[in-house]
Amino acid sequence: MRKREWRNLLVVCGLVLAGLCTMALFSAVNAENPSEWLAQWDFYINHHHIPPNPELTINYSDGKPGSYFTFTGQSYPLTYQGLVTVNTHPVGVIQVDEFGGFIFELSTTASDPLHLMASDATEEGLYIVQVESAEARANARFMLSNDSPLRPSSGSANIFPVPPGIAYTSSTYLTLMMR
Repeated sequence: MRKREWRNLLVVCGLVLAGLCTMALFSAVNAENPSEWLAQWDFYINHHHIPPNPELTINYSDGKPGSYFTFTGQSYPLTYQGLVTVNTHPVGVIQVDEFGGFIFELSTTASDPLHLMASDATEEGLYIVQVESAEARANARFMLSNDSPLRPSSGSANIFPVPPGIAYTSSTYLTLMMR
């Protein structure tokens, strides 16, 4: 066969394959009209797609005890709720919007009167914040240090208090051995 005949054969095979795929798709949907078919297709896309990797960003990486930190999430499964944890301690639940995003703040000030007078309401150390929702999980971290500046609240989001006494205050360094 000549080059032209091969090309024509490939085009015909491609068209037949596309037609078979279209027929299989339409027969699997069982819709009476196009709008019903589109609604079923949207449902399939929204509930069976693999979401992109979620992101959790923070406005400051450090602050003085008593600071506020704003977290922004992106690319989470749509309209689910996310569990917010700080150093594995649950602090709240955040609603993911229809675009896969959310915003919340963490307060490192004591929220109950018993800890307002205590100097160790939130202590210096490392805090790892994680938001987990359905099949998505991301984390961010911040450090509290008396040498860092006091970070004010942005006042535009849900505020969750950080529980006292949960800071990671020590580190263990392991040696790396290669053979």
